[in-house]
Amino acid sequence: MGWPCCSWEGFFEDAERVQEEIWSLVDPGGVVVVDVGVGDSTRRLLEQGATVVGVDRDAARLRQLLHQPGAMVVEADFAYAPLRRRSAGLVVFYFSLHEADPALHQRMLLAARETAPRVMVVEPSPSGCPLYEEYAGLWRRAMHSIGGFEDYMPVEYWRRLLEETGFTVIQAKRVEWRACIPYEVFRGIVEDTAEAWARLGVPGEYIRGLWSLLDRAKKEGFRWSDIYVILAEGRGSHGG
Repeated sequence: MGWPCCSWEGFFEDAERVQEEIWSLVDPGGVVVVDVGVGDSTRRLLEQGATVVGVDRDAARLRQLLHQPGAMVVEADFAYAPLRRRSAGLVVFYFSLHEADPALHQRMLLAARETAPRVMVVEPSPSGCPLYEEYAGLWRRAMHSIGGFEDYMPVEYWRRLLEETGFTVIQAKRVEWRACIPYEVFRGIVEDTAEAWARLGVPGEYIRGLWSLLDRAKKEGFRWSDIYVILAEGRGSHGG
């Protein structure tokens, strides 16, 4: 049995649609945006005309932005180094909250509320096809084994946390992945992940588990889980 329901063209068309749906909730043009955890989101925000303050603990990632027009960088842990009060119009957490200790999620959102009147949270669903759920669980255990985090949460968790930290959800959507990942793409992801885990000192059992999932996915197929996108406003704020 071969890798099912996938084509390169279909996958990359779907990836483009997913991005368009994610970013349709905001128009960051002309807005100062704090991007917590720099990467693809930072480039997207800059392309859309935002002035971006990238906050990250990874100096190497930040260096890639040093000469980007419209970009400023802050090397810090956002949970412990919030920016000046109301120094931005929007704080974006794009696939970054699940990489933080869940015990710090509330603190990070409180810092976001001090920094800007609005926050955008983008997070993967922990539920999906059976193989995805195994993949997500393997990531979580691998990161926990070295003192890190990769903890995906249900949408109810994010909604409750936003309410508890003084936000009101004003828009929310679930963005569905429709296409399976082409085998060559998934193999590249596994190769890069295995190499990164080895550098980080992840125990070999988790790396072997990753390769085992690739072998199974060649028969079963693999699809990313849906994505939650939540735009919230601090109560008492009047964001533009």
